[in-house]
Amino acid sequence: MRKLIVPMGAGVFSAFGFLVAAPAVDEVRGYVCQLESADWDHVNAIYAEMQAHCGALLVQAGGKPEDIAWSWSADMRYLGQGFEIAVPLPNGPLGSGNLDALRQSFMASYEQRFDRIVRDVPIEAVNWRLMASLPEQNISLAYQTAATSAVRGARKVYFSGFGEVETTVYDRYALAPGSRFDGPAVIEERESSCSIGPDCSFSIDTHFNLVIDIRYDSPVQQHVQTAQTVLV
Repeated sequence: MRKLIVPMGAGVFSAFGFLVAAPAVDEVRGYVCQLESADWDHVNAIYAEMQAHCGALLVQAGGKPEDIAWSWSADMRYLGQGFEIAVPLPNGPLGSGNLDALRQSFMASYEQRFDRIVRDVPIEAVNWRLMASLPEQNISLAYQTAATSAVRGARKVYFSGFGEVETTVYDRYALAPGSRFDGPAVIEERESSCSIGPDCSFSIDTHFNLVIDIRYDSPVQQHVQTAQTVLV
């Protein structure tokens, strides 16, 4: 590995992903039937119940009913099989007039997964699924570079393969895009810190990511290469 990219707010990136992800609710109901003999009134009643529940949850979460996107699917299999595959469905209501479309959707999904299809075998639905989602959130981590010195000071830091090394400490929020520095370094920010070894250099890209370049001729990398050679 010769390059690492550390995004802004890496220490809370899971929480950030949770905030920007589209709010969604998944529901599933079991009703086993062959497509040719399905009770479509029952299927549509299942979806009506799931839509009412999912819609209420997303509205409680702050969404608007008109912003909700619906996606219907079913777990299907050939009769006699012990496993199912997910098959997309039209967003109902469903009826006998959809049979050909449902068969084609199942066979297309089956062929995509297994590179073959089986003809003249009944198709069975096991579970009926609904996903309801709201639009993704638009949250930005953009900020203006702090008008202060990027260097906060220096301290001894232990790096494997190098021992204790006098290391410059930087304020991440004062590092401007286009800046480039040599290690060793410690980059401090609110949520976490990033240590960069003496065998590395780093720069700041236009998105304020830390782009760390690892020198492949460093003592640590040579040690790793030697170990790999011995293992081989």
